[in-house]
Amino acid sequence: MDISHPHDSFFRLIVSKIERAAGLAQHCLPPSIARHILFETMTAKPDTFVDSQLQNRFSDALFSAQTRLGNPAYLYMLIDHKSTPDLDVPLQLLRYYNQIWERHLTNQPGSMLPPIIGVVFYHGIRPWNYGEDLKARFDCPEDFHPYLPLFRYVLIDLSTLELEQFQDSADLKAALMLMKYIFHPSLHDFLPAIVKVLKAGRKQPDFLSFFEAFMLYLLKYLNQEHHETVEKLVHTEFPEEGETIMPTVADKLREEGRQEGHQLFKKGLMKLLQAKFHGVPVLLQDSIMAVHDQSALEAFMDCAISADSLQQFEDGIKSILSR
Repeated sequence: MDISHPHDSFFRLIVSKIERAAGLAQHCLPPSIARHILFETMTAKPDTFVDSQLQNRFSDALFSAQTRLGNPAYLYMLIDHKSTPDLDVPLQLLRYYNQIWERHLTNQPGSMLPPIIGVVFYHGIRPWNYGEDLKARFDCPEDFHPYLPLFRYVLIDLSTLELEQFQDSADLKAALMLMKYIFHPSLHDFLPAIVKVLKAGRKQPDFLSFFEAFMLYLLKYLNQEHHETVEKLVHTEFPEEGETIMPTVADKLREEGRQEGHQLFKKGLMKLLQAKFHGVPVLLQDSIMAVHDQSALEAFMDCAISADSLQQFEDGIKSILSR
């Protein structure tokens, strides 16, 4: 799990197992749509359409499946990680749909366009209040509507989703519970219930890797004061898994904390150089960003404070790096 993009990584873990992805789709799609799809034919597509700079806000996954008529269909899942609703989600879907169809026609020139069923997952604190179609983005007479790219998508607001329907998939239910409450200020109050469900899924073949990602995601967002509670729960409910996984989780969290500290320190150094010398060449920025040793970065800062010119600073950091 890439802890620098925890929401994206955790969502991808959920849908990386085709049984979980199919179960999620089967439970979340409207019955009028689900009855047409052969879920046992679902296969994951390697494509992703969310730009890298948006990975902290959105994740996506694309699946293909056969309908009962033998025709192909796509299921596109987009999850919104913002804590408040985003009015522009339908526009993003429209852009991604077009890319999906273009790739389909590249692979199968001249074929009919397969339907794309978009499913938007939202796990913010505020309820979703923008409807489930593109209509909200237009302000025009209804007579214009036949000429507009209007479409609906399936909205899954995790804050209102009843999770009892996922009883047959404990790992999926536990993951959705965690995402449902991940932004909740009282996340710690839900831990016993979440852990109880998670424990029911420990017989899954991939449980160890799932458990590690689960704990990384949980501890990343849980207030530090409640980490001891998690450790006690793990020691009691998952003694074997905890002994194997938790040291690795702790190491990854510490390393991520160090990296975040380095990034903040580098940003402060860049601001100082910018203010003092009115600009920092790109090559110099790259040289600074490539350094991960804290003692070297602190020496850079001392050098920046004492240097009378940018050239003097560059000479100084070259000397530091050559030691």
